[in-house]
Amino acid sequence: MAVEVGTHEEALPEDAEAMQPTRRIRFRTGPLVDAQAALALLTTPQRLPRLHPLITRVEELPVRVEGTVRIADFTVHEGVPLLGGLVKWPNSYRGRVALDASKPGTARLSGWSAPGVRVETRYVVLDGVLEETAWISAPWWVDPFVYRTFVEAHRRLLEAVAVTPA
Repeated sequence: MAVEVGTHEEALPEDAEAMQPTRRIRFRTGPLVDAQAALALLTTPQRLPRLHPLITRVEELPVRVEGTVRIADFTVHEGVPLLGGLVKWPNSYRGRVALDASKPGTARLSGWSAPGVRVETRYVVLDGVLEETAWISAPWWVDPFVYRTFVEAHRRLLEAVAVTPA
């Protein structure tokens, strides 16, 4: 799996311009047997605890539809590894999956956590390859930790999705 780390200069998703990201990360899987199924797994909140290495539980909130966009909000509970993984610190944050029926093969996920951490993620399926682009915004004193934790967790998440049947 290719991981490309860049700066925040690439255009943000619509309505996220005020985010002021500190990092941009891009992952690309190799060709998948069914990239659309992998995308479906990534955008189904109740499946995240068995796929994402940090997420322990998800509480879904009511789904709403705005035009062609289906929006699912949820609360994520995770164990954040500290001290080289010897300790798991409990953390909760708000997550959102937005699926636009007019843009098949794409999805947008957002996350908001204390202390001022925000992540915007876009998934795109092209020619059987799943691409994840994420923008991270975090205070300077927690940014390196958020970045390292995100990269490792999402590398493992995409590896799990690539081999997990829907």
